[in-house]
Amino acid sequence: MKKSIYNIFRKIDGESDTVFNSYSLALAEADQDFYKIYDNLDNIDLNNLNENEKKTFKEMYNCNFIVNDETDEKKNLEFIRSKSMYESGVVDLTIGTTLSCNFDCNYCYEKNKKGIISKEVQEKIIELIKEKAERKLDINIAWIGGEPLLTFDIINNMSKKIINICNENKVKYSSLIITNGYLFNDSIISKLKECKITSVQVTFDGPPEVHNKKRYLKRNKEGTFDVILKNVKKIIRNKINVVIRVNIDINANEEEIVELIRILEKNDLLNNFYISKEFDLNFNACTRKSCHSFEGFAKFSINFYKKLDQLGIKFLNQKSYYPKYMPNICAATMINTLCIDPDGFIYKCPLELGEPEKATGNILKFSQHNLTFLNNEIKYRTWDPFKFKKCVDCNLLPMCLSGCPIEGLAHNEPQCIEWKYSIEELIDTIAVNSKNEVKVTD
Repeated sequence: MKKSIYNIFRKIDGESDTVFNSYSLALAEADQDFYKIYDNLDNIDLNNLNENEKKTFKEMYNCNFIVNDETDEKKNLEFIRSKSMYESGVVDLTIGTTLSCNFDCNYCYEKNKKGIISKEVQEKIIELIKEKAERKLDINIAWIGGEPLLTFDIINNMSKKIINICNENKVKYSSLIITNGYLFNDSIISKLKECKITSVQVTFDGPPEVHNKKRYLKRNKEGTFDVILKNVKKIIRNKINVVIRVNIDINANEEEIVELIRILEKNDLLNNFYISKEFDLNFNACTRKSCHSFEGFAKFSINFYKKLDQLGIKFLNQKSYYPKYMPNICAATMINTLCIDPDGFIYKCPLELGEPEKATGNILKFSQHNLTFLNNEIKYRTWDPFKFKKCVDCNLLPMCLSGCPIEGLAHNEPQCIEWKYSIEELIDTIAVNSKNEVKVTD
């Protein structure tokens, strides 16, 4: 046996050690039994261990703190990522039914883009889904815009056809919708389950006075917070999952986000809340000057979650900001991931919708050779974290896998994600909280 190269040790309160493994995402206290085994792996004899030590050994192995001598963790990671790129029983489609929107958010990367999906493009998408379903691939769709609710009749009609295809071919179907949430009404909400839309993502950018300055109606600059909140509560009552996102820029105020949390808490809407880094598609230099760097966002996030802990708001602890296992950090590198805009252009990343020069194909001319399409596809398909020494030598590689390809491609090298700047403090925070909870229980 040998030590994992992805272990990170931290000393908590100058006392006990905590160990985190970035491959398994396991977090544990490194006690006396742990070190007895860990420091003597070359000479360990399982037959001479007592029952507690044998149990500790098994847990250390299961959590990847120790691995077999013949295990090459880097090669294993490379294999798992490669496998995820080419072996998938699911087709992930992101369909932009329109690039038009009823909002005028200042940070929108689709600002001033227009277009509604044509019947011809709809039919080609249905044909594509039929072909995939006949090959027994499950279908997963994300409906996006612009504002997709502007075209809900189209979504409804397409959903019925897709559901029938999936039923006929005995494959699974699931879908979600990413929307500003303003245009929901009783009729649309009642049809969500018929369309098998099981999750709705909406955005609140703070309490009403903050949100309404950032996310307002295009036609009259009127605020939207109250209408969205009312609609979200209706959706929840209809037993549809709601994910609530908050976009964070350098002007974000912790107190304001806490105020939003209290409003959501009062309305029983805290189950799927998370904060996200606001960004600009000009990755080399944010044009608005208000975008957080990953380091800045990491610092804001960890301080924010610690503040919530101090306030006794525990629902976010670990669940929302603890790392999640991903064999491939970006779906854009995967063969069965496609994003389609209203004109039928196909992309690997939804952030590029509406920019044909970045497309990898067009569903209306699917078989036609186009060198630009091919080159755009190749950029994503050959993006490889294992080509970069700074990634291969990093003990956070399993969590990052070189980060967002679109950012890396813009800079010609991988860009470290927020975990690089917050993982040690995150480990400390969770470890201290866990110890305190045990003390309270005792």
